[in-house]
Amino acid sequence: MNQKVFFKTRTETVFKISLWNAGGLTNDKFTELKTIVLNNDLDVTGIVEGGVAADNEEYFNLTGNQTFMLNRSRQIASGIIVFVKLSLKAKVSRQMTTDDNKSLILGDFNAPSTRWATSCIGSIVENLIDSNPIDFIENEENSPTFLSYSGGVSHPDLLLTHPTFSDRIQHKLIDNPGGAGHKILLSSIIKYGPSYKEPRRTYWNLKKANWAKFKNLTNEVLTDSLVMPNFEYSSRLFTLAVLKCTSVCVPRGQQKKNTSFWNENLQKLKKDRDEARERERQSSQHWA
Repeated sequence: MNQKVFFKTRTETVFKISLWNAGGLTNDKFTELKTIVLNNDLDVTGIVEGGVAADNEEYFNLTGNQTFMLNRSRQIASGIIVFVKLSLKAKVSRQMTTDDNKSLILGDFNAPSTRWATSCIGSIVENLIDSNPIDFIENEENSPTFLSYSGGVSHPDLLLTHPTFSDRIQHKLIDNPGGAGHKILLSSIIKYGPSYKEPRRTYWNLKKANWAKFKNLTNEVLTDSLVMPNFEYSSRLFTLAVLKCTSVCVPRGQQKKNTSFWNENLQKLKKDRDEARERERQSSQHWA
């Protein structure tokens, strides 16, 4: 039977960059960070407030990465460490431009603003955004980026980019090594490919199955000849035989109408839950 198709756009992640305010990079935090870098296949990993680690490159390095450090003695962000994959060409620049349409700006700005869900105005950063071609990209969870040890939350870590680049950025948070403190900002740059047709999934229509024919066929093919010393091979033969009988006796099709378990009562309960969660979040920010 002809299958209905729908168009889907191919996407491919071409670059991953992260930033983390470590609040003092210790061996324990760095061990967990290395696991995060490996699991997420990060191309660039930036760390601010590295502390003593920024003065001891020999103890803090990532295999397969080149290291750039700004020592803590420079008194800038309490030490900055940047790891870049060896396969990439990189250099450190002291200049920042807002005209490059392929630039990302990540950082702990400490600039509260109602735009990123805090109660007062970070006018310097807001003026930077308003007076330049810059977009603020919120994380996918729309969540605070900092959790204090007292339980307060805030949103000091920001991701900014050029507007022409905004639709290619995916931004999410990773729980920080050590529990409380700043979460890790993870930004993925995606590339859009051509659209392609993908057939809709079909399902076995058990209501229209010819069970009498299925019974006769399975009685013919499921014999003792399928039982062999090699259990896995015998199981595979059995499965293939059953599937072959099923394809003959049970039609496949697409669901015209899928009746969901969702109802108005569940929708109301979910709305009440979301509102209660939002009140709690705003209360936490108020007392932070």
